[in-house]
Amino acid sequence: MANYLSGLQGLLTAGLVAALPVSGQAQTQSPQFLAVPKMTVFLADHQLGVAGAYQSGADTLYFEARTPSGSRQMSVRLMDAAGRTIAVSGHSMDDVWRPYADFDTASATRSLGLAGALPNALANALDGRLFVGEITALSKLALGAARALPGAEAAVIDSATADLPAPGMSLAQAANSNDSAAASQLMVNVNTPENLSVTLEGTTVQAFVEFFPDGENEENPAGVLGRTEVSVQILSSGGKSLIQQIGGDEIPEGWDSETNGMFRPGSRGPVDPIEASMRAGRAIRAAALMARFPSVATPEETAAIANLAATLRDDGLFPNAAVRSDLTPDSSCGNCYRSSVQVWHKSLAVVVQHSGSVVLHYSNNNPSRTPVLEIETVYCNHGTCPNHKPMVHPCTYNSPWMSHYRFAPHHRITAPPPNPPSGNHSCYKTAYHLYSGYFWPVIHGHNCNDDTWTQVRAIRGESYHIAPSDNPFSSGARCDNHGFTDPRSPGCSE
Repeated sequence: MANYLSGLQGLLTAGLVAALPVSGQAQTQSPQFLAVPKMTVFLADHQLGVAGAYQSGADTLYFEARTPSGSRQMSVRLMDAAGRTIAVSGHSMDDVWRPYADFDTASATRSLGLAGALPNALANALDGRLFVGEITALSKLALGAARALPGAEAAVIDSATADLPAPGMSLAQAANSNDSAAASQLMVNVNTPENLSVTLEGTTVQAFVEFFPDGENEENPAGVLGRTEVSVQILSSGGKSLIQQIGGDEIPEGWDSETNGMFRPGSRGPVDPIEASMRAGRAIRAAALMARFPSVATPEETAAIANLAATLRDDGLFPNAAVRSDLTPDSSCGNCYRSSVQVWHKSLAVVVQHSGSVVLHYSNNNPSRTPVLEIETVYCNHGTCPNHKPMVHPCTYNSPWMSHYRFAPHHRITAPPPNPPSGNHSCYKTAYHLYSGYFWPVIHGHNCNDDTWTQVRAIRGESYHIAPSDNPFSSGARCDNHGFTDPRSPGCSE
């Protein structure tokens, strides 16, 4: 390891020589412009990877290093200020990072003008003992990209992730020791056996568990009843919800607040993309530590918290270039807001498919009009949650940029059941049945695909019915089926 670190030091020294843009790539900037560069690390986690931004003047270079779960192959990339991939190495993240759509050569050139200085900035910002592989791969990618002439697509430099040091036992021990020390700061508060709250450096993770002993369960063999539904929420240090998972129909008390909760309007004041990424990074790290050192958490809570950390890791750390793609400078809504819905599904032996959705809300209220993720909600719809294997993500629908967000259906109820008062989403006050509509009139109600259908329709701004209907031929029957229901997951165009 000592020899490897010596080689890394040589690489970083070479980075000093390449700190300014090469000829033909970008105009050399004045020393005054480069005098106060800023390095911000959003996330540094030995399992979830490294992410952050390097800024100088008006330019931003985002960077990311990840080794996906189940793989030993690291991938790294650089992004421009809009979150577009401009240089990449490795293939373990191909299913998420490729293809590289909406490439902008001028923007890439500006961001790559900072790439030569990135290696030394990384070495100063990250623990070289814990993240030697990430520092090495990102540094090699940055130096290679800085020397390359800008093209019409992202630069692919696979040599940057070749011959990285293999993580040994000493690295694993150091990482576990680092995590254990950080997790010792977790503050646990258990209000009831079903209500867990954990805080780390201002970030709060809350879990709410419901068990239905007579509930149908897609995971159990036919005829075996009993279903557990877990809801989890992560709040920023300012008390605002960043992401939540809703297991079934019930929204825990207070989570649907229109001030700080999942249904609040978009921020009217400026939202700094870097600050938003830092909040997301702290939330991801807190949730990850909670999942690794669960203490009083149940296995179901631990799995849900880990899933939410991974989901926010995928969606919340960087600007989303795809969300920005059709925003025009003279947009009539001024400070604009956009909602997206992802459909997720998996195959089932009996009802063909189980489906869930992820709803995301973006604001462009900042000088660069960069889309910033403000709120994200994962709807599990009584079964396996999105982003959890074997669920797959076939499509996403993005709403137009508007003066407000679109939310999935939700209504407050004030009389038991349940007690105390809580909230409902999607199909309102109708019983959930896995076999809804298949054995009419013996069994009817709503199933997961009915929930997903209403969520997609709401984000699309199209009509839907969430209350039961006495007319078996009305569209309201979708949430209380009086006949054979659609057994498959809806698409994003339905």
